[in-house]
Amino acid sequence: MKKATAIKVVALSLVLAAGGAGPGTQFGVHVAAAADKQVSVKLGPPLKEANALQAQKNYKGSLAKLEEADAIPGKTPYESFVIAQLKYNAYAGLQNWSEAAKTVEAILASGQSPDNQLPIRLKQLMQAYGQLGNSAKLVEIGNRYLKDVGADPDIQMLLAQTYTNQRNYKQAEDMVRSTMKAAEARGVAPKEEWLATLRFVAHEQGNTAGEQTALEMLVQRYPTQKYWEDLLLMVDKNLKGGDETSLDVARLRLATGLLKTDAEYMDMAQDALQQNLPDEAMKVVQIGIQKGVLGQGPQKARHQRLLDMAKKQAGDELSGLDARDAAVKAASVGDDDVKLGEVYWSKGQNDKAVEAIQRGLKKGVTDKDNAELRLGLALMAAGKKGQADTAFRAIKPNTNAAAIARLWTLYASTHSS
Repeated sequence: MKKATAIKVVALSLVLAAGGAGPGTQFGVHVAAAADKQVSVKLGPPLKEANALQAQKNYKGSLAKLEEADAIPGKTPYESFVIAQLKYNAYAGLQNWSEAAKTVEAILASGQSPDNQLPIRLKQLMQAYGQLGNSAKLVEIGNRYLKDVGADPDIQMLLAQTYTNQRNYKQAEDMVRSTMKAAEARGVAPKEEWLATLRFVAHEQGNTAGEQTALEMLVQRYPTQKYWEDLLLMVDKNLKGGDETSLDVARLRLATGLLKTDAEYMDMAQDALQQNLPDEAMKVVQIGIQKGVLGQGPQKARHQRLLDMAKKQAGDELSGLDARDAAVKAASVGDDDVKLGEVYWSKGQNDKAVEAIQRGLKKGVTDKDNAELRLGLALMAAGKKGQADTAFRAIKPNTNAAAIARLWTLYASTHSS
């Protein structure tokens, strides 16, 4: 996984609260004196000029006036505080982040900054240290913010990103999970970048299960084709199975629009034929032709031969279906009932599919998990989502059938029709 695509960067400038418009307000801090604190007459002119120059974004000129004001003797602590505020604005405007950080540190140490300005001061420090690439100080100030001010998802995710950049993946994961837990308590859904970060740090820790869980959450809440593709590739890699499992994954790829090439369509159709599901093979080829992937180019004749073969086998199967149904019903074990149900499902006869598979389960089957999966798919196709979920939940966890069932449940949750 590439780091560049795994995490959506939280811009430091977005963490800093936007300041209001108008004179005296720069970089999120209002510099006017409180009612009970005044600036002496001798400081008035240079401070007024400095503020006006900042409004014009002439930060160098403003800084010169502030140095002039700072040189005036006999200043009160409050007057030094006012000058420092304006100096920070000038340094930030000049992107002199080293001096900006020193100035904010001095403001906080002065005891003059009101308590209600602590959040913005700490955000200013985080911005400065972030611009300087000082991740250690960024982490220190960020954690101080969470301790002294309180939880803030932007700050928490900035810390998570910083921990990630430090390759401190466990702390990054803990920070993301803490953010998500607090959001959940407020009834707020996790943001896409939170889940993407969680996925990335799980990957970097070699936590395959954690990565898949995060990817499933991304698919559920932000169901893009890219997330579906990544999830199906991950599941397919972890599954241990033969042609039937490959066909199950291909069905999901078809449903999510991820079958792209003629080889992928042809492989799926051939797998369906090998599983004695000619109707499904026929439909796959027909979809490929409708999408312009099959039915043209140098392999056009081959595509047509496969379609003709599937049609013939489907017709032969249909002509003997009633006799097969009667024979299967008379059998003492249910494996053939389940397979017959899958045939009915492939033909779109979902009610008959459900009946046959349920009958097979009552008789007893060799692979109950597979039977429950086929039942769930037939019920889903019949529009009985609640019953399909019940069938899927009956599958033992950590099995191929459970993995496929979970993917179809995710698909159903993101596709209303």
